[in-house]
Amino acid sequence: MAIESINVGNIANDGTGDDLREAFIKVNNNFIEIDNDINSFPITGENLGVTGEGVFAGKEENTLQFKKILQVTIFRFRLQITLLL
Repeated sequence: MAIESINVGNIANDGTGDDLREAFIKVNNNFIEIDNDINSFPITGENLGVTGEGVFAGKEENTLQFKKILQVTIFRFRLQITLLL
């Protein structure tokens, strides 16, 4: 099945487009089509990069699981610059 286009007619209320029922039947069919397309692809996950600890923990069926990210405090340093004129 392919995505169905809704015929909106030439101008508003000219009677040439799909009626409301037919339009929403097409909308529902389009969502079913998208859902089937998404579910047909395997879902995988992996940590990217070569340093540090990744955030990806694992995969259970079609659910990706991530590690909890902890709050990190960054210290501020005072920088003093002396100009010699």
